[in-house]
Amino acid sequence: MKLLFAFLLSCTVYLQAAVTPVPPSRFRELPELSAIPFERLLTIDNYVGVSLGDLKALSILIQDSKAKNCLELGTFLGTGTTALFYGAGVNLTCVDHWKGNQNDPFMQSTTRQYDFFEICSANINQYNHDNRIALVESDTVQASHLFPDHSFDLIFIDADHTYEGVLADLKAWYSKVRPGGIICGHDCEARPKNFPKYNFSPEALKNVDCDFALGIHVGVIKAVDEFFNGAAQLFAERALFVNGTREHSSIWYYRIPE
Repeated sequence: MKLLFAFLLSCTVYLQAAVTPVPPSRFRELPELSAIPFERLLTIDNYVGVSLGDLKALSILIQDSKAKNCLELGTFLGTGTTALFYGAGVNLTCVDHWKGNQNDPFMQSTTRQYDFFEICSANINQYNHDNRIALVESDTVQASHLFPDHSFDLIFIDADHTYEGVLADLKAWYSKVRPGGIICGHDCEARPKNFPKYNFSPEALKNVDCDFALGIHVGVIKAVDEFFNGAAQLFAERALFVNGTREHSSIWYYRIPE
């Protein structure tokens, strides 16, 4: 009975976060920012991971969807798109396990040296002055059960980049977007048809994150194309300009039918 009560209580806290974001400190005790070595804040914490084109594309989607409540799968260090969401004035729920990419040896070695949740929280606390960002430390698919359908105006997927991972996130979170809202994500540089000789079978893509020789995230490409039956839109196929300079973006999106 005590375990059941604890579980229900934790669910209540997370569900409240979807409506009224709370400070990350509500989810885990955090050290004072001054306790984090300055060198760490200057190195790992300055990682962004998105291009100017990506930021432009995402800002267009936020504006077009008139989004107020958004969700980000894969927050990592709280920079880049997380800061963009905050700057856009929306309420944002961030879901991540903060254990790093399981298929990246370098990332896994870094995870043993740094607490990514601590760093992310410290970064966000520097600008989350009105507590519009809430952090949910969880596997992305498991976290989907904490939110009712149609909870969000926009969901941005940038977590597990394998075919299996992206497909699982799409299946878990699609219904959580309101009708007319937008589900979108990062690192979809093309469509399978652009690489007719590439083996996009699920067997060939198992546990594959990125094809570095081609510079594409084959798992994302396959999962997005398959789930939406080719109907997802790609900013990689559009011309984007930032301050007069043409920029590239790998963001994909799909508007949920009314």
